[in-house]
Amino acid sequence: MAMDGAHLVEQSARLAHGECDPTERGPLGEFRLKYLDFAIQDAENALGKYQHAVRTLQGDKKEAFEKKVGVIAADTMLARDKLRAARKRELMQLGVPRCE
Repeated sequence: MAMDGAHLVEQSARLAHGECDPTERGPLGEFRLKYLDFAIQDAENALGKYQHAVRTLQGDKKEAFEKKVGVIAADTMLARDKLRAARKRELMQLGVPRCE
């Protein structure tokens, strides 16, 4: 689910932007930020569930789970990091100051 959200950010933002009343909608970048935030949160939730399972499983079950889901978790971490980078770029394009 989290990986699907990462791939649909631009499409979802454009669709939502197009559906808004033209006199009331903001820039497309604001819609991208909203959907980037949704996708980042989905990825973080999925990773949290993965980490919880790894902490609670033991023995063969833990090993089998990590073997089966470990690559997906790594892909999700990479997607989350790319989404965070895209969010920072979007903020810069919108001219929103960053606090570090």
